[in-house]
Amino acid sequence: MTKCTPNSEASKPSRPRKPHPDFPLFPHATNRWAKKVRGKLHYFGPWDDPDAALNKWLAQKDYLLAGKKPRSEADGLILKDACNEFLNAKRAAVEARELTARSLGDYLRACSRVIGQFGRQRVASDLDVDDFRELRESYVKTGWGPTRIANEITRTKCFFKWLYDAALIDRPVRYGNGFSKPSKNVMRRLNAKNGKKLFAADEVHEFLNQAEPQMKAMILLAINCGLGNRDCSDLEMRHLDLTRGWLDFPRGKTGIKRRA
Repeated sequence: MTKCTPNSEASKPSRPRKPHPDFPLFPHATNRWAKKVRGKLHYFGPWDDPDAALNKWLAQKDYLLAGKKPRSEADGLILKDACNEFLNAKRAAVEARELTARSLGDYLRACSRVIGQFGRQRVASDLDVDDFRELRESYVKTGWGPTRIANEITRTKCFFKWLYDAALIDRPVRYGNGFSKPSKNVMRRLNAKNGKKLFAADEVHEFLNQAEPQMKAMILLAINCGLGNRDCSDLEMRHLDLTRGWLDFPRGKTGIKRRA
C-alpha cells in the first residue's frame, strides 16, 4: 500500500488579486494586505477584508509617509488637548506668581516641538521609547548644544509627568535610555571648553563709568548682592534700607531669605 503524504504547497491558499488595478496594497505571504513605506513593511488587515485594509491604510498614510508612528486606534488624550491642559495650568501658575512668564514661554515652545514631532492627533499615552529617542535626535540635528538639550529634556519630562499626576493619562511615560540628558562628562568638557565667564575688577569699574544711573544701580546690585535681571525688575523700595545700606529681598522662586 502506498502511503499518501499531504502536499504542503497545495494546502496554502492562493494569493488573491487586487480588488482593482490602483489598489495600493499587495497580498503578503502572511495572509495580510501589506505595503512597504520608507523601507519598512506595514500590514493592514486580512486578505478577506480588503475594504477594511484600505481604510486603515488611508487613515495611517500621512503618518507613515512622514516617518511618524500612526495614532493609536484606542481612545485617549491627544497631544493637542494634552498641551492645552498643561499650558492652561502653567498660565494659572503665572497669574498666581508661582511661575515666571519666561518659564511659561519655555514650556510653550517645548509643547510646540512635541506636537511638531508627533502630530496634534497622536494619543499622548501611546508614545514609546522609540518616539522619545527620535525626539532627542531631532534636537541634535537642529544643532543644539548639550545644555539646551538637557533643559529641553527636563521640560518635556515635566510635561508628561504633569499629565500623569493630573490623571489625564493612566500610566507613567517610559522614555528609555535614548531620551537621557547629556552625561556629566560631556557637561564638564563643555564647561572646560567655554572657560570661566568672569569680569575683572577693572572691567566692572569701566562698566560703572559708562553706565546710566539705572544700569549702574543694577550692576552694583549684581556684583554686591548677587541679583539677576528678574531680581532687579521685581525689586521694590520696601526691600531696601537706604539709611543703613541693607537689602532684605527673598529669592523669587524659593522664597529663601536673602540679606546683603
